[in-house]
Formats: sequence, C-alpha cells, structure tokens
Amino acid sequence: MKKVLMFAAIAAALVSFSSCKKDNGQTDDKSGKTEITVAKDALIAHFNFEGNAEDQVAGLKPKQEKAEYTAKRNGKALKGIAGGVLLYDVPADSKLKSATSITIAMWLKQAPIPTSQAPVPCFFEFVAPDAFWGNFAMSIDRKGDEENPSDLLTPKVFGQCIEGRDFWKTDGDAKLGVTGNRWNHIIYTYDAAKSEFHVYLNGADVTPEDQIACTFGVGEEAVPDGNLDLTTTTQFIIGAWQNKVIGGATDEWMGDFLGEMDELRIYDKALTKDEAKTLYQGEVANLDE
Repeated sequence: MKKVLMFAAIAAALVSFSSCKKDNGQTDDKSGKTEITVAKDALIAHFNFEGNAEDQVAGLKPKQEKAEYTAKRNGKALKGIAGGVLLYDVPADSKLKSATSITIAMWLKQAPIPTSQAPVPCFFEFVAPDAFWGNFAMSIDRKGDEENPSDLLTPKVFGQCIEGRDFWKTDGDAKLGVTGNRWNHIIYTYDAAKSEFHVYLNGADVTPEDQIACTFGVGEEAVPDGNLDLTTTTQFIIGAWQNKVIGGATDEWMGDFLGEMDELRIYDKALTKDEAKTLYQGEVANLDE
C-alpha cells in the first residue's frame, strides 16, 4: 500500500518538495505524497519497507534478512513469514544508545492467533547481551483461549530503565486490545522526564489514565522509572525474539511474526498527543487505499 507501511520516506519527498505548506506543518511533494515532518530532528530510524529493509535515516541495512515485501498500505510493506527475521547491528555512535525517552510508531496488521500457533509473536526488540527481554521489546498476544476464542490481540511492551528499573504494559494493566486481521496505526511513547507511557491507536490516546505512570517498586517504596537505559543495546530485531534468533531458544511460546508492518519510525523523544495525531494524519494521507 505504499507506492514507495511497525515500525524509506517517500523517495520523491526526499529529493524535492513543493513550497506549499499544509496547516499541520507537513509539505506536499510533486507526486502528491506527504513528507512527514513531525519531530523530524528526533527521528533516528525510519523503515518504509519499500521492497527492502534499509533504514532511511542512518542507512542501516540488516545483517540477517529473511522476509517478504508485499504491495500494501503505502507502496509496499513488510510481510512476516515463518522463521523470518530482520537483524541489525547498532553502531557504537548510534543515537539509539543515548536515547532516554522513545517513540515507536508503525502500521501493523496481525491476524488472530489460533490456539494451535505459538501465542506470542515479537515484532520489535532492542537486543542487549544477557538481558532476556532485551532493553525494549514489543510483542503481541492473543486474548482468547481454546474455551473462549477471541479475535482481540494484546500488545505487550517492556522497557529497561536505569538502576535496574523497568516497566511492563500488558493486558493486565494497560488493556491495549486491538482487533486482529485489521490494519492499525500504533504509537508507543515513553517520556523519561515524566516517567509516563502512552499508546496511541489510530491517532487517539487509548492509555487508561491510571496506567500512564511508570514506577518501580510497591507502595511507598515505588519510585519513578526515570530514563530508559539503552546504552547496552548491540543489535535490534524486527519480527522475532532475540533469544530465538541469537540464543537458539526453542520455547514454544516464542512465536514468529506472521503479520504485516509498514512505516516503522523510531524517535529519541516521546511524541506529544498533538504530534502523535499529526503523525497519524500524515500517514493516512499517504495511503494508497
């Protein structure tokens, strides 16, 4: 669905833009596509999956690539396959390592996960040596079981913070249910200054108010999570679990990502509510269908 979607910017937009500014601060290129300029200075990676998995910001290319690309949302999109993976090395001077806040945005389409299939596909993970969940991981789980099947899916997010603190956002807290087999635009943000997590679904903040705060500890001992700690990140993976790809784990619950992903963007800041909405509007404006 790209002519050019989880995680390049449009080629023509990278080369030449018209002088016509939109009210939302975005710019039309000659092809009529929109250059998305939301928090442009904070954009540290952008994968448009236009027939390849190259990052359009820093030029990173996967050292290991097993994937398919299909005509979807905005040109082409990444199509997950059994045993599929995109594995990248993170350079020592990467801005990712110094990021203390983060935003991950993508178009995502995941079919309902049958009980016959491994229940927890991972669609993005920052790899860290000797860290089971890495430094940041995003997966998705089915909500139903054999007795109570459901098309709803539950995104799960893990973040590693300084001084051994961390946070989990799962069905038990954030209640982030999405309907399977349907394209959704998902944005995750973590703001270190506020120790706040937000998830935006199709432009709207859907994070329950009482689940925004990220703290470590219980009761009076709880403290704000503070800065993310991504300093030990050595690689990142799209579409698979680090322990399965790198460590050779055979855990049955570690599922393959068999959905579709497009326009994956990573920022080293937490987008604001208005920025998240503007980003979503820009992505919608560029859809081919």
